Amino acid sequence: MSAKLKEWKDYFINDKKLIPDKGWCWVMFFASCVLMFMVFGVHYTYGILYPNLLKEFKRGEGQTAWVGSLSSGLLFLSSTLAIKCCDVTSVSTTLMLGAILSGTGLILTSIVQDFFALYFVYGVFFGVGTSLLYTPCLIMIGRWFKKHQAVTTGLAVASSALGAVVMCPLIQHIIIVNGLRRAIRMCGIAYLTIAGLCALCFKPFSKTTNESSTDTKLKDH
Repeated sequence: MSAKLKEWKDYFINDKKLIPDKGWCWVMFFASCVLMFMVFGVHYTYGILYPNLLKEFKRGEGQTAWVGSLSSGLLFLSSTLAIKCCDVTSVSTTLMLGAILSGTGLILTSIVQDFFALYFVYGVFFGVGTSLLYTPCLIMIGRWFKKHQAVTTGLAVASSALGAVVMCPLIQHIIIVNGLRRAIRMCGIAYLTIAGLCALCFKPFSKTTNESSTDTKLKDH
């Protein structure tokens, strides 16, 4: 029993025996699913926000649609920036920056009175911030999982669809009960807290893991 406890302590607390498909890898996988759920869950709800933003700011349909388009475009266009940020700092730092940027963007969206500020706070802040959350999740799943890589990647991506299914009616209900601005502010606070906590779960791709993976490949050959 004590040997088993020591093994789990090495996996979850110390930096020993961190090899693909075991131990803390599954904690990072769960955190990735939560982040994918949040990122795409809120992005896909722009169809819910759109008519409410039209009423709130009284701008043209095209101008209002561009706010969501800019955010969704930067989610993917900023992937190179997210990868570079992971290389320069760390995955955990990149995810924390993404949580702060996206959460701040949503909170500022709930405050601003100038319509054109939405292009900056929702379009740029939220778009780039979510890219810093989305991209590292895919990278880390690819690196930490070998045997179960296909399954874990599929489940993580499926979490984005689940986020859309759950978040759309949920945010619509919150808007009806509490109003548009309060609903967006609640999403921002959720990003700052939940996404921030998930960021702390990610460990760097350590030397120990590289050596273990290399040894496994040599044995296979």
